[in-house]
Amino acid sequence: MAAESTLPAAPPRPRFWLFKFLLALGLAVLGVLVFAFWYLVKCDGAWEGTLIEAKGLADLSAIRKRLAADVAYAQSLGPRNSENEKAYAQLQTCAEWIVQQWQAQGYVVRRQPFTVRGKAYANLEVELPGATLPSQIVIVSAQYDTLPDSPGANNNASGMAALFGLSELLKGQRLDRTVRLVEFVNEEDPFFGTAQMGSRIYAKACRERGEDIRAMLSLDSIGIYTHTPGSQRLPWPFSLLYPNRGDFLAFIANLPSRHCVTVTTRGFRKGSSFPIAAGVAPEWVPGVTWSDHSSFWKFGYPGVQVTDTGAFRSASHTTKEDTMDKIDFDALARVTLGIYGATLELANRQNDPGLENLPAQWLFLNGVIVLLAGLVAGLPFWLAILRGDSAANCQAWRVAHATLIGQGLLMLIIALALPRIALSREAIWMAVWSLIAGGYGFVFAMTVGACTGRRGLWPRPWGLNTVLFAGHGIGALGLFVAVCLVLYGALRAI
Repeated sequence: MAAESTLPAAPPRPRFWLFKFLLALGLAVLGVLVFAFWYLVKCDGAWEGTLIEAKGLADLSAIRKRLAADVAYAQSLGPRNSENEKAYAQLQTCAEWIVQQWQAQGYVVRRQPFTVRGKAYANLEVELPGATLPSQIVIVSAQYDTLPDSPGANNNASGMAALFGLSELLKGQRLDRTVRLVEFVNEEDPFFGTAQMGSRIYAKACRERGEDIRAMLSLDSIGIYTHTPGSQRLPWPFSLLYPNRGDFLAFIANLPSRHCVTVTTRGFRKGSSFPIAAGVAPEWVPGVTWSDHSSFWKFGYPGVQVTDTGAFRSASHTTKEDTMDKIDFDALARVTLGIYGATLELANRQNDPGLENLPAQWLFLNGVIVLLAGLVAGLPFWLAILRGDSAANCQAWRVAHATLIGQGLLMLIIALALPRIALSREAIWMAVWSLIAGGYGFVFAMTVGACTGRRGLWPRPWGLNTVLFAGHGIGALGLFVAVCLVLYGALRAI
């Protein structure tokens, strides 16, 4: 019997450890999915109160009449682009009409002329100077060129008309931030996505002047709405998350512009009860970059596309069938009031619609995952104690449990402190990725080590022990680099 008592404890059953591993993995994946859903989809701003629409401060019927007249004139000009001399002449006629419209409202119109392939073009703008924060700028834009052969009633006379409606509503308003209303040229093919886009040229000039643009809204195809089931088509998986009826206005942005979407949609809801949907996504998702807002992203400015989703809803979006009989002008009038509310919200000094702190948010997400892994490691630690496992096994799970919780909490604390740390953006990202790599290095080395009974504190014997040693090394090195950078940034901030 004495000899039997000296035998080593039986190793844990493989299926039991596999179950725990799959449980931890499932919880981590669930955490990522919940965060992704919240970050990408639940980004619209909530608001309750009396709407501008309900207060009767604006005559919706008059706005509707004006919108229909503006779209009708723009459509009558025909295609407006550089496809041929006739279309180019119509483009110039449209530019002069825009100037006359704004001048009739009492604005001074500024031109940004430029030349492409031997032809002259101009972005057109009017400005309402801010009263208290004049150096901070909010831009609301539309484009006045069209695709070849398209009269462009919805794409984008609807945006142009709404911009005229907005400028009329803003007359005489006292705004904290400066508001610029801009009509861009050369948004459509063959210039789309190139350095010859009017918005690209404009955004580059803003960056070169060091202008502080806090928000940019691009009004692009905002007039088609239908309650027909299946009328709204979006790329997967967004098709699972948004309505399949094309009866809403969409606010679309890239990941850093999420807060801008929140402020914009909250303001829209102050103006109108028209249904809206909001979302942010990586720039490689189809449709996310399909307007002038993407030009501002390239120069580090937040931007949002305001749209009925264009080709994802309307089969006539890029064709000669893009005519005003398809536009819902009652809806467009309500949308114009909503955009007015959004502009007031963006221009209000109490709101800062600037860029999201994406490094901090990314670090926070991964810190939550590492913390979750540490909490999950507490289960086998508790079970090992109850079963009376060897001291070494209990100690391994205790160390994993405590260390991973500590690492996760450290990542969360640094994520909250990042906005106040004086480091370059490159150095901040280096600190973030070092912490993330270090956190997952420890998660792997400590949990696998505890499962297998290997400590991994030395690379020999070669094999699994070497891999665990590498995990510990990555964890320690990542933590060391990040802490050094954060302390340096904190000292500079002090």
